[in-house]
Amino acid sequence: NVGKTYYSIAILKQLTKHFALDQLAYYKPVQSGDEKDYDVIRQGLPGIATYTSYDLTCAASPDYAASIEGVKISLAKIANDFKEIQAKHKFVIVEGAGGLAVPLNDRDLVSDIAKSLNVPMILVIGRQLGTINHSLLAIEHARSRGIEIAGIIVSDLGDDDERTRASIESIKKLGKVKEFDLASCLNKN
Repeated sequence: NVGKTYYSIAILKQLTKHFALDQLAYYKPVQSGDEKDYDVIRQGLPGIATYTSYDLTCAASPDYAASIEGVKISLAKIANDFKEIQAKHKFVIVEGAGGLAVPLNDRDLVSDIAKSLNVPMILVIGRQLGTINHSLLAIEHARSRGIEIAGIIVSDLGDDDERTRASIESIKKLGKVKEFDLASCLNKN
């Protein structure tokens, strides 16, 4: 719960300043659990087109939820659905499920979605103790799979103190990533 959905809304809201709402879309390839991220997106940005390829009810990792529900998650289906969405919309924000190394099935991970769709990734990171390790591992994981990292967004959930800023600077320097400051953009609206 680092804020991926919240920042998906934030990015989409920024894009509405330059593009008509019907040119934008939100795609959550795999959704699991009763609380649906696409519902949060619709509440935050009424009228936005939202899509999902696999809408699972079990609140668990995609591989487990799919196995409980007798569903086989396929990267080919996700890629095909994404092409169809892209044909209808100029910009599509794709939100992963959990973290990059969360399994979709017995061979694919969430990071394989970004790889198969050939989309750059924005990593939303937390401010909690341990974020340097977690963030650098996620960056390394993505790069090892050939995924372009557009940058990081630091969740506004948590303290913004000297220790936190030092951690973020370490992540930017060691991870060789830039930080998107969406929070200040949103506060100006």
